[in-house]
Amino acid sequence: YRQGNSRYRGMDARLTARVNSWAWLNTGFDYVQTELTALNRSLPRTPPMRGRVGMDFRKGNWNVAPEGIFTRQQDRVFFNEEATDGYATVNV
Repeated sequence: YRQGNSRYRGMDARLTARVNSWAWLNTGFDYVQTELTALNRSLPRTPPMRGRVGMDFRKGNWNVAPEGIFTRQQDRVFFNEEATDGYATVNV
């Protein structure tokens, strides 16, 4: 393999807020942008931008934490990769 110069830029943020004595709001966001600088192309396997929002309900020894994860399309891809559509996932 031959290595070239690259650039990574990104951020990751999380916020958790107590709504009341038994419920918490959880949010998050992450993003990374990569570049193989000589070719002005994204590096392989770069994840798309993603956001998440959910609640955490707690009562005694029980908790339920439904969340939605929202992923943007990824069209900044390397030569042998295909663009992917955005999608949403719901977890309970």
